[in-house]
Amino acid sequence: MQQTLEVGDDDPSVCLSCITDSVFTSFIKDICQRGQCVICGRPDIATVHALTLAQVASGVIIEAYEEFDDTLYDYSNGLTLLAVLKRVLAVEDTGFCELVATHLRNQCQESAPAFFAVGVRYGLRLRPFEDRESERDFAAQLWNLRATEFKHRRRYFNEDARKFFARLFDVALEAKNSSIFCATDAARHVLPTGTPIYRCRRVSDAEGREKVRANPDKELGAPPKARAGQNRMNASGIPLFYGALDVQTCIAEVRPSIGDEVAIGLFVTTRGLKFFDFTRFNLPRERDNLSVWHDDYAERLDALILLKYLEHLIGLPVRTGEADYIMTQAMAEFLRFDVDGGFDGIIFGSVQSEGGTNYVIFSERNDAENLSDPDWHPSFPVGLHPTTKKNGPRFHIVSGIQYRGDWERELPSPPTAWRAAQRR
Repeated sequence: MQQTLEVGDDDPSVCLSCITDSVFTSFIKDICQRGQCVICGRPDIATVHALTLAQVASGVIIEAYEEFDDTLYDYSNGLTLLAVLKRVLAVEDTGFCELVATHLRNQCQESAPAFFAVGVRYGLRLRPFEDRESERDFAAQLWNLRATEFKHRRRYFNEDARKFFARLFDVALEAKNSSIFCATDAARHVLPTGTPIYRCRRVSDAEGREKVRANPDKELGAPPKARAGQNRMNASGIPLFYGALDVQTCIAEVRPSIGDEVAIGLFVTTRGLKFFDFTRFNLPRERDNLSVWHDDYAERLDALILLKYLEHLIGLPVRTGEADYIMTQAMAEFLRFDVDGGFDGIIFGSVQSEGGTNYVIFSERNDAENLSDPDWHPSFPVGLHPTTKKNGPRFHIVSGIQYRGDWERELPSPPTAWRAAQRR
């Protein structure tokens, strides 16, 4: 952004400290001049003039905003140019932003007079989805396009995939859930020490039952590396601890058949664990403060859409082959090793049990020192609950499975008399 700008010495300026958007300050730092900030009053500091901000912001506003559609909404609900400038420039001072607005209108009298006319109201340019289903289909298309590339084109050393995940989780970590008290992080969720987590496995015979009863910690815990099969969040040979918030979800996730016997153990976290929580992106969120100054602003808007539906997409069951989980496996690995600060695991909703919550817990980081040991079994920040230690695991026989689907709307249940006749 190299420009020659003619700015008068008397034109008010603002320092970078009074601009709260770090992306924007990085963008304009090379065109700052020494001066006094009109907002905080500090002298001889790197500042940028109001006229300069008007010239720089005009094109970005035209690209990111559009005239508010008053055919669908009350026109008064749109943003004024002053409100847009406060968001775009990340400057709260009303007087300074009004001056920038005056400069902007004067600068754009020939290029965009109607767009910046007095009284015009604005809204962010968003993808024109007809309904929520269309938005969901778009999110699935974004996810499946990347998954297809992983499966059929470039699986390893995929720089495009790394950039995709980096952008997605950068946006996610900035998202906030709204609250009557204060906004909270949408992505980060800390489980305190002692949080109960259920884990389940199918038991095929009496010998298997006795093995679980004799050593529940080993038999119900995460498998050793040699026996770790591929799963939703891990490739073969990479053990993870899978658990659930409740017994119903725990059983449903192993997908037993009627008549199968399952063993259930209760575990607890042994330290505070930081999770990436996909379930919270379905909760009400604060207005997304996505900076329009990002080079990949359009892609970040798409990431916000994808995050709304990602919990459902990562939970869908697959059946066709080992490559079908490669996208969620790559995602989990990125969260584990590449996100700043790291995470101890992932929380996502269950598609097998409505309203259920799944936990995926990574092994302790210092376990990497023991990878060469053939008998190595990774340690996880979970342990058996005192009740399971004392009384042993619980065993249950699955006596029924309930299915739900859209046929309930299309094919209503038959009358009571008809059902009674079928039983005779």
